[in-house]
Amino acid sequence: MTSIEDKILGYKAQNYVSSSESEEEGETESHTDSNEQASGGAAPDVENLCFTTGAKTGPKGVLQDFRRYKQLETQQKQEQEEELKSLIKKFSTGCQTSIDDEKEKALMKELEIEEDEFLKQYHFKRLLQMKEEQDRKIAETRPKFGHVIEITDTDAFLMEIDKELLHVVIVIHLYNKDIPSCICMNTCLDSLSQQYPMVKFCRVKATITGISANFRENGLPALLVYKGEQLVGNFVQLENAFGDNFDSSDVESFLIQNHILTDDINCEPSTIAQHNEDHEDSDLDLD
Repeated sequence: MTSIEDKILGYKAQNYVSSSESEEEGETESHTDSNEQASGGAAPDVENLCFTTGAKTGPKGVLQDFRRYKQLETQQKQEQEEELKSLIKKFSTGCQTSIDDEKEKALMKELEIEEDEFLKQYHFKRLLQMKEEQDRKIAETRPKFGHVIEITDTDAFLMEIDKELLHVVIVIHLYNKDIPSCICMNTCLDSLSQQYPMVKFCRVKATITGISANFRENGLPALLVYKGEQLVGNFVQLENAFGDNFDSSDVESFLIQNHILTDDINCEPSTIAQHNEDHEDSDLDLD
């Protein structure tokens, strides 16, 4: 902005008359001025000539500049407020978006957990259905007995074991008809053979097997259990376990506890431990 000093200097520069100018030019100008004054023309106002080309600096000009300043200040405040509002809105939107993302992630995780749980339950139910179907098919193909088979000689003894299907459990009772506990055991096995028709219950007189007299006197009644042509259970001296008077439920509990009677009657021979390992070297000898 041009200062007052510049204005003054500029005016002087514009209206400066050099002293070196010829008197002729001075006379001409004086003559011209005289003519103009003589012709009634008004001389220009020096003060007005100085400030007509610049901004107003009087009270009105200062007031106008102040109003302009306040207007710009107000406008700047409004722009700042608008910018602040925009930033607040943007920040709020960003926070809300972040919160929404977290909620969505949590929901997706919950859905995944529910889906995994549903799949586990479905898989478990499907396995149960497959097992039931398999058990049903096995039951349909597995032979049913429902009674106790009497073995009359050694050849029949071996045939009842070797010719049977590998998954069939065979329980053979070695007995003496003169021992009360053996008579009671035969009665119990008659009942169990009907409750477990898929188990092959047999009985054979101890004298037919060729075992020693000592074993016939001290080892009976005895139960021999076979599966897959292998001896998986050897229970002797059962009179010590049951006494002379017992029923089928006692024998059933005993066979269940020793893993002979199971829900599916389909256990592996290796999983069944022999009863009373002290009798491994007993007098039981079929030779």
